[in-house]
Amino acid sequence: MTRSNVVEEVRSNRVARPATWPGCVSQRGLKVLLVDDEIDQLLPLADVLRRAGLAATIATSDDEVLFEVRVSPPDVVVLDAEMADRGLLYQLRALISTLPVVLMNSGARHDAMWGAMLATVGVASIDKPVEARQLLDLLSDSSRFPRRSAH
Repeated sequence: MTRSNVVEEVRSNRVARPATWPGCVSQRGLKVLLVDDEIDQLLPLADVLRRAGLAATIATSDDEVLFEVRVSPPDVVVLDAEMADRGLLYQLRALISTLPVVLMNSGARHDAMWGAMLATVGVASIDKPVEARQLLDLLSDSSRFPRRSAH
């Protein structure tokens, strides 16, 4: 077995069974809409969520987000805080009224005050670059992200 085969096997084993990570309670079937204008960040994250049994879809623009929310409402939206063609507040106002939102924040923007403010209005947040394990742990909170009964 070559070194590259071993590395690939380790990677696939690490990523293939994310639901078995300690502390990760699977929310199988939870519909998650990932929103970021950087597709190269979304694809691997969506893949890991799918392998964990979640129904992950992606959107790279405000219009795609609004379309997905209307056509196939997700249980939770994971939204890049810095990607907002129409402005972050507009998106949040449109989404929070009907859906739980997790904001992905760059480390420079995220501080204790920002986190407390988001928690006050019921928005969870996670630092970028997003680690799949951390996002899965956050999404495993079924009281925060219950599945919608009517899809």
